[in-house]
Amino acid sequence: LQMLKEDKLISPPISKDSAVEFCNNLDIKDSRLKTKISKFGLLGEPVNIIQHPRGRRKEIVVTSNRVQKIYDHQIQYEADADFGSSGSAIFNTDWQLIGIHHAILIKVENEQKLEETEIELVGSLGIRIHCIVQDIYEQSKQDRPDRQEILRFIDRYIERNRKRRIFISAGRKRFENSEEFHTLFESNNMQKLGRKVSDVLEKEKFEVNLVLDQYPNSESQNLSTGDITDWINKTSDPDYESGDLAIELLMNFGSKNNSEARGVTAYYVTSRPERRVDAEILLEEIANNVPDLPIRGASPDIFTSTRRLGFCQNLYMPALVLYVGYVDNCQDKQILINSETADKLALGIAEGIKAWSNSLSPFPETPRRV
Repeated sequence: LQMLKEDKLISPPISKDSAVEFCNNLDIKDSRLKTKISKFGLLGEPVNIIQHPRGRRKEIVVTSNRVQKIYDHQIQYEADADFGSSGSAIFNTDWQLIGIHHAILIKVENEQKLEETEIELVGSLGIRIHCIVQDIYEQSKQDRPDRQEILRFIDRYIERNRKRRIFISAGRKRFENSEEFHTLFESNNMQKLGRKVSDVLEKEKFEVNLVLDQYPNSESQNLSTGDITDWINKTSDPDYESGDLAIELLMNFGSKNNSEARGVTAYYVTSRPERRVDAEILLEEIANNVPDLPIRGASPDIFTSTRRLGFCQNLYMPALVLYVGYVDNCQDKQILINSETADKLALGIAEGIKAWSNSLSPFPETPRRV
């Protein structure tokens, strides 16, 4: 989660008395909406809380919770919180962190006789996130043993200087194929394509790791799937964050019964059906950029010849294997040989990776709120 320096992401209720002034200040032109707000006011925006009340299992408060008031340092809201909920994260409806639950607010008729008087629950109180951020900055200026940890926290969760990381495996030789010419064509052209994709993504401020670049030339093309996934897991852990992902670029080989087969297929691990959506996001961008290349669709890896793809199975992070055409199809090969169409294909893959990463990342390119 990002720690926001300014938390203007939640709206308090607007009473009927101040509704007219509110409408005028916002210059609301919709007459029906303006009349409705002026007559009834507005409820406070809902909040969501993830908590462990009284030490119970995790509970998520997502209904009938409204902001009541907003103060300089605190936010008051109605929520079904209890003892043990303090420290729980408070989110707005876009699941952006707006505060930390702190206490319940009560009203008593006679403070001198608490045991005898009736206690009324007024609401809950949370510390606004921008105040916590300010305190973290102040602590980072102090001479303390954990100062470097605080600075790293600021860099990662407040300033968000860390780039999303993309791991690309492209160009390894697959000696299980009988045709050596096809093997070399796949290896050479996937390596070129991987570099083109990398160049596009780096301009988009991604950190790209081409796996084959991490090894000497004599070893790079002879790597096994296990070598590649071990290196990616070791490199990404423990710094993996949402939005990081891995992709392998390969080519398909047509069977004797279907020598005219061509097109792009994205494979995902069978046990993670949600990856199908990731694959479809990727394929959509490829189709937009290279309309002459057929899209064969997204498919679970159980439908491959080996019935599993180690690249998808062994990685901790989201991963897909993209088969970029058929190596024994002249039309698919021509797309890779021609520099213009190869550039378009690389752009399509890069745009697909960007869209896929954005769908995973809590910090998408386009703001969720206007």
